[in-house]
Amino acid sequence: MDNKLVNGLINPANADDNGPEIANTTTKESASFDSSEDNYYEPKENLNTESCDLNEEGLNALTDANGEKEPPDRKLVEKNKSAKKNIIFNILFKLTVVLPPLIVIPYLSRTLGPTALGNYEFALSITTYFCLFATLGVGFYGQREIAKYKGDKSKQTKVFCEIFLLRFIFVAITTIIDVFIVAFGVFGNNTNLMWINLIRLFAITFDLSYFFNGHENFAIFFVRNFIVRTLSLASIFLFVKGENDVLIYALIMGLEVLVANISIFPYLKKYVRRFFGKLNLKVHFVPILRLFIPTLAINLYTTFNKTTIGIIGMAEEVSYFAQGEKIINACLLLVTSITPVLVPRMVNAYHSNDTTSANQMLTKSFKFMFFLTVPLMFGIIAVSRLFVPFFFSESFNPTIQVLMIFPIALYPVCISNVIGIQYLIPANKDKEFTWSILLGVFVSMALSITFTIMWGFVGTTIAHVVTEIVVALAQMYYMRRDFSPIKIIKFSLKYLLVGAVMFAAVFISSYFLKPDAIGILILVSEGVMVYTIGMLLAKDENMREIILLIKKIIKKSKGPVN
Repeated sequence: MDNKLVNGLINPANADDNGPEIANTTTKESASFDSSEDNYYEPKENLNTESCDLNEEGLNALTDANGEKEPPDRKLVEKNKSAKKNIIFNILFKLTVVLPPLIVIPYLSRTLGPTALGNYEFALSITTYFCLFATLGVGFYGQREIAKYKGDKSKQTKVFCEIFLLRFIFVAITTIIDVFIVAFGVFGNNTNLMWINLIRLFAITFDLSYFFNGHENFAIFFVRNFIVRTLSLASIFLFVKGENDVLIYALIMGLEVLVANISIFPYLKKYVRRFFGKLNLKVHFVPILRLFIPTLAINLYTTFNKTTIGIIGMAEEVSYFAQGEKIINACLLLVTSITPVLVPRMVNAYHSNDTTSANQMLTKSFKFMFFLTVPLMFGIIAVSRLFVPFFFSESFNPTIQVLMIFPIALYPVCISNVIGIQYLIPANKDKEFTWSILLGVFVSMALSITFTIMWGFVGTTIAHVVTEIVVALAQMYYMRRDFSPIKIIKFSLKYLLVGAVMFAAVFISSYFLKPDAIGILILVSEGVMVYTIGMLLAKDENMREIILLIKKIIKKSKGPVN
């Protein structure tokens, strides 16, 4: 599971202002603050995967035995509309996260160059470890708890105050340790970068992503990020002019995170009230610590890659790997836009023992994720030979090797994202989630060190792909009693087949084109056309919904017919 996926829950963040009400069947006991294992909800029924498929008509009207349509279930329709609205807002937010780096990467790769960018990425990987200890497991736990008490403003205020205070304490302790270590100058030439990166650590105090994700409020993140990232982007073009400006670049990126987090605070008054009661921090500490282990593990086996290259190899190699990783993570941010929207709904479904809804959401998620992920995986590999010199410049040509291997990780990440974030966490299967991630840590560390020594940054890339496959297999094993792993693989076969055909067509065409904007545009257009035709021939439900959406948009644009 990629660290960017987790950042959607633990870092600054990311439809409907209030979201659906908590199911009325949620009992007082199931909403308890008791963090003991016995009080965790466990589904009492196995998930019935035979009834998983969502039907377009079924979401709009119920049909009786005679085939006549009954009045639609208004709550079901509203929840479906709300989910779609939330996903749209979250996709828009992800675009504000993805597009600015994609716009600025070509500029930075040519102004800062591989060495300066490599130093920045290495220092950032070290800072990430301090940030992890500052956040602990607040992201996962906070979103889950806020979703539970969304209907009770008083309890929600108390929970928020307790979690916020805990995070403040974590950040304060971690900052003191960070300052102490950096002051000793153990980071050599990267010391100044480490001092500037303290801004990122301080910014964690004001991160409220878990709160608004729990409330399914994604619209405010889109507006906030659009403004802040636009200013950040302009600052980079104005003030970063050469290799020596890497400190300025680090300062801009740190301030971007801080300003973005602080700017969200005014929206809190709509959801929380003043609280002067007694706070109980102990009740949250154990579950937060429990969820900190997988959070730490996820980031360890992803961030550890860059740290390993920086220690064993050279700064340039860190940059080659990091730039390829950014392209993959940009794709993942868009593909996983559905995840934060469904987590609160999955929590409510499990707490109300609504296995039918849980089944439907899981199946829909798997098919939607495969629909988007598979063409991205094959597409990036197919165009990498032309894309890298055009996008990064020829000085980054070694990144081609990264983009020929790294995209394979998208497939297992797709699976582990749905299982881990949409099933294991909402169902309170924290132990299973933790063990799968710990397994990934051990595999990653062992393979990263070994493969990096043997093959440099290419070996690191291979180690990352293998690690993601191991994590996905482990989580499929933990899900086997509720959802068949064989069924998950079957869901993907159609997409893999069509994706392979698309890959062959695009890869062959790449040898007849130049690495310029026209060549890339032709390859992308060809890939989209081949994949679309393949999905239409396969009668894929996701493609059908896209076509229906396009028809609705066209119909609305024409206006009412007189």
